[in-house]
Amino acid sequence: MNPLLFPSAPRKFPSIQRLGLPLEKWIGVIFFSAVGVLFFGLLNLRVGLWTGLGLVLTLVVFAHLGMTGDRCVAFPGLIAFAGCVQWIVAPWLSGFFPPSFPLFEMSIPLERYMSYVVPATAAFWLGLHWPVRREMRQPLTFPDMGEFSPGVRRALDGIILAGLFLSIFSRWIPSKFGFAGYVLASFRFFAALCWMLNGAKGWRLRVGIVFVFMFLQATAEGIFYQMIHWGGYFVLVYAFQRRWRWKLAMTLIAGVIGLGLLQAVKQEYRLFLQEEGEVRAVERFQKLGGLVKQRISRPYTSESEATVGDVLARFNQGWIIARIMDRVPRAIPFARGETIREAAIYTLVPRVLYPEKREGASKALFTQYTGLPLRPWTSMGLGVIGELYANFGVWGGVAATFVYGWVVGFLFSIFLRRSLKNIFWLAVASLVLLPVVEPGWNIEDVSNHIFKAGLIVFFLVWAVPWLRRFLALSSPWTIAQVTVDRAETPLAR
Repeated sequence: MNPLLFPSAPRKFPSIQRLGLPLEKWIGVIFFSAVGVLFFGLLNLRVGLWTGLGLVLTLVVFAHLGMTGDRCVAFPGLIAFAGCVQWIVAPWLSGFFPPSFPLFEMSIPLERYMSYVVPATAAFWLGLHWPVRREMRQPLTFPDMGEFSPGVRRALDGIILAGLFLSIFSRWIPSKFGFAGYVLASFRFFAALCWMLNGAKGWRLRVGIVFVFMFLQATAEGIFYQMIHWGGYFVLVYAFQRRWRWKLAMTLIAGVIGLGLLQAVKQEYRLFLQEEGEVRAVERFQKLGGLVKQRISRPYTSESEATVGDVLARFNQGWIIARIMDRVPRAIPFARGETIREAAIYTLVPRVLYPEKREGASKALFTQYTGLPLRPWTSMGLGVIGELYANFGVWGGVAATFVYGWVVGFLFSIFLRRSLKNIFWLAVASLVLLPVVEPGWNIEDVSNHIFKAGLIVFFLVWAVPWLRRFLALSSPWTIAQVTVDRAETPLAR
């Protein structure tokens, strides 16, 4: 029996009334959050009404995430918290630490911006949690899946090796098969998560191999967002296994600080890669570690180094949303659902059936609604609440944001309810839903990934008999009963 999922002395939990917390705890969370923000106001830190409400909301979202991470995998809470950081906290702090490049400054007054963003973020948080509110009433428990059989061990290890191989040679995959190659390579995370969820001996080694290899690739390219997304999901699942509460909150705070340090040195590190060309892994580690150490010991010691404002600009999605609010409907009319319709077409209709489907739609939308052209190698999105404002205005955007959050929460609830019969569906959920953590993407980017990744994943579950048995929902059964026919899949060899 797995001690991570079935502790010998389970904790006692209070009765649940509202989204995982009893009413008295909600009152306490909101009260102390409001007191904290009031203290900011007394220090004259430019906290207006809407800004203050936004900071209270951020503290409430963070507290709720920490206090419910032990009863349900807090994926909706992580999505909402990422939105609070990029839509509320970073725009507020940019007033104290303006970026060196004027383009990234807020183009409308902060209070006007917050008057839309705060209600929209609250609606987003509520929509994300509404479909899973029943699952949050009591701590989730899972059936004992048993120990992995030798065949399952070999198959999962084969998936990890195949995923590592595909990620190495992904640049040689034709572009039209690039997305399928990416999803198949991502199955290495699925296999590592299954090992961790089962708690079988050797799971730490396998998770470590997957993440060390991903870190090697990230340092070679100077692109770290996938490592951050996957690392966050693994932390959420592990926190749920260990029944963490505030340990999860402290881990997320440490992660945000680490992410800030990484953002502070990322540009300089990429310049190093461009100038040096091919660099050995040891030299990359030394350079990146040296830059981080220098930033900690001697922050911002010369004019050539990035300022705090420039680091904040990398977190700040608000300057984009502010430009949209300034431009729409003053310069161009509301889209009235047009971008959502195009996102549906882009996602559901193959190009062979719709030749007029435009390439690079996300870049075109960004230029249209912000008035800023993007360079060919630059990619930016309107962000969920920015795009929904461009379609429906303030209160229409708030309502649409709730619907968007509800859809994401509903999709997660499907995997969560399946995991109550087979816990490894939590690993499947990451393959399909992980991109929704990024608040800055357009709706078509998110919907395209969810739809296509879902098709690939569920086709494999249907087509590979071993995988279908491994993820079966029939109960009772154990992993030891799952055998792998070597004729079914080469991954078992």
